[in-house]
Amino acid sequence: MKGCSYCGDHLTHDHQPEGDEKELAAYLKTTRQRAGLSIEEVAARSGYPEQTITNLEAGTGEPPTPRCLYCIAEVLDVKYLTLLTKVGYVAKRRKA
Repeated sequence: MKGCSYCGDHLTHDHQPEGDEKELAAYLKTTRQRAGLSIEEVAARSGYPEQTITNLEAGTGEPPTPRCLYCIAEVLDVKYLTLLTKVGYVAKRRKA
């Protein structure tokens, strides 16, 4: 069974979120750097391989799972909903 290329989740994904991977990538990299964390530190604290964090920051591969985003949100001290929205699991609010 093919796992998620971001998080290594051994479940297959039937989702294809409609987000902007480059927007998520830039946000994660900027947030990590502002927090003073290395890719290695984020990987160790989140429980995901360094390659996963590198792929996320590059905006390459398959979309990450919600579980992967949750773990990274906890490490970076950002809102989980923000990451879900950036990757497209949750629709962005339209301004009235």
